[in-house]
Amino acid sequence: MRGRLQRLENLVDLRESDLLPAVVVKELWQGLRRIGFVVPFLIIHLVSALLVSIELLYQGSSQLSWLATQLDIEAFAPFWMFTVLVIGIVMPGMGVVLMRQELDHGNHELLQLTTLTRWRIILGKWSAVWMLSLLTLSSLLPYFLIRYFRGGVDVGENVGLLLFVVCLSSVVTSLALAISVFKPLAKQIGVGILFGMSTLISGSIPLLVTAGHFASPSAYTLISGFINLACTTAGLTLLALLCARSRLKLKSHQFEVSASSIGIVIYFFLPLVVGLGTVVTLGQLGGLSVLAPAGFLYLVDLKDDQPDKAYANL
Repeated sequence: MRGRLQRLENLVDLRESDLLPAVVVKELWQGLRRIGFVVPFLIIHLVSALLVSIELLYQGSSQLSWLATQLDIEAFAPFWMFTVLVIGIVMPGMGVVLMRQELDHGNHELLQLTTLTRWRIILGKWSAVWMLSLLTLSSLLPYFLIRYFRGGVDVGENVGLLLFVVCLSSVVTSLALAISVFKPLAKQIGVGILFGMSTLISGSIPLLVTAGHFASPSAYTLISGFINLACTTAGLTLLALLCARSRLKLKSHQFEVSASSIGIVIYFFLPLVVGLGTVVTLGQLGGLSVLAPAGFLYLVDLKDDQPDKAYANL
């Protein structure tokens, strides 16, 4: 009995659990205390409670009809716009400072002397920030239920918006992490503008074409829409993470082309590649073309010149 209780405590306590990688646990504990998580978490709950309260008051009082008209309550635009802004953009964008500390103090070199690889470091930090965003989104479930039982809410449209926020949070988190590995500040700003615009255009092309097909929904359009959303999210997330991973390489050969430079070139031509892929697939599976550049960058930076395997047994 005591052994079962001890195993249950280990599952609950992240500090003693082996279910999550060490980097993820470390970043989660630090992120939960970071002001970039606490302040947006409190603000989004206060604003969400205010918006839901206005909806409930509007339902029982006709005197608030003018306020409902201004806030577009029936279309639930304010609630979802604020949710997308905070959980989909602001909170994941806080990850732009994550790798800056590691690079400035050279901690990434010490980490790679252990069994941690470049991919584990980047993936651990991305997972932690994304989990914090998902935690905040899941805490809004009571407001979703209140709005549902109030009536007048399109469940399918709300589920679609929920999936959009989850995917947007994943992409923005990876972008913030990729931007944070560049220096100095001027280069970081330039790369951020390029990555952001390229991601916005490349992600919009297949999704907007798919949205046009939903004017006459069918099983085929639903399947192609979900495939486009999943492939676009996975491709843009992996591409940004691979760019961040390439910047952590400890050494490169004299005539070797930097993988991060290739990543910048890929981002420059990414909208063209996605546009051609959308045209070739007749607008049905354009999201699949987002995965190709990510796979190419992975093959370019496939060789992992790290001393972790050499020093792990010392």
